[in-house]
Amino acid sequence: MPHTPSFPKDELDRRIAKAREALVERKLDGVVIAVPENIYYLTGLDHWGFFAAHVLVLNADGKMALSCRAMERITVENQVTNATFYGHKDHEELSDYVHRAMKDLGLAGGRVGIETRSLFLTAHHADRIRDDRMGIAWSDASGILDNIRLIKSPLEMEYTRKAARAVDLGTLA
Repeated sequence: MPHTPSFPKDELDRRIAKAREALVERKLDGVVIAVPENIYYLTGLDHWGFFAAHVLVLNADGKMALSCRAMERITVENQVTNATFYGHKDHEELSDYVHRAMKDLGLAGGRVGIETRSLFLTAHHADRIRDDRMGIAWSDASGILDNIRLIKSPLEMEYTRKAARAVDLGTLA
């Protein structure tokens, strides 16, 4: 059975545009996103594999790359249409694939934020990602996307109302 995206392309595009505005405001060329809710927000990736680190790289042009375990390829291909997949084998380092994605997205030598307040990005991965040898000026980008997610679009409000109604009906039953 084919996967039906939770949100249409124009909604995801609106979210990416908001994230790009936040990058411009902070004078960042890109951001490394490690909070699963923020990855879902920008890509629609919804699965149980987040126990292993996933990293989404977004550049100021709105191009994205998703680095995670290679075994997630089928899930990502079925759910994510707006990010390039960089899958690492379990014996390989996630950071090597994040670096490749960052280079491919033109972030070498740039100013890049990283979400350091993620339960799913270990210190090991974060340290290796920041040890990029590409001349990147790093800054903490924790909370940037969280703040964007606070203001809901009309579609998000509609979905929230439908979910609340379902909960009400379930509680009453």
